[in-house]
Amino acid sequence: MDRYEFISTLRTALTGKVPGTTVEDNIQYYEEYIEIQLRQGKDEAAVLEALGDPRLLARTIIEANKYAEGTDTYGGDEYGEIPSGGSGKSFKQWYRERPQWLHTIMNVLLMALVLFVVFTLLQALFPLILMIMVVMWVFRLIRQLR
Repeated sequence: MDRYEFISTLRTALTGKVPGTTVEDNIQYYEEYIEIQLRQGKDEAAVLEALGDPRLLARTIIEANKYAEGTDTYGGDEYGEIPSGGSGKSFKQWYRERPQWLHTIMNVLLMALVLFVVFTLLQALFPLILMIMVVMWVFRLIRQLR
């Protein structure tokens, strides 16, 4: 493989998976790198061998780009969720970006809400539960009297 094949393979592997500017920036970087190495008297085959497989290099660039942006190529986050709402971020991504103290407050408020709902339901159902218990007690009392 010569440097032109290397660059062509790298470009093909990157195109459509990262933004066009990222493709061009990386292509330019590797073209310049190879050129500098050749000017320093290194053999082209040795330089390309040191760089490795261009498809593997492209995969590394794609993964680094996903990590840098926090999204995949189709706009979802690393869990595959498509962002929604005005911020353009999924809830998981938004939540992870909050400080730990805010996580604690949000968790306490959520627990308070759950307890409020449970106790509200118990309060609403208490008269019915009490009536059922009284009826059962009366039936037992009647049975014992027979």
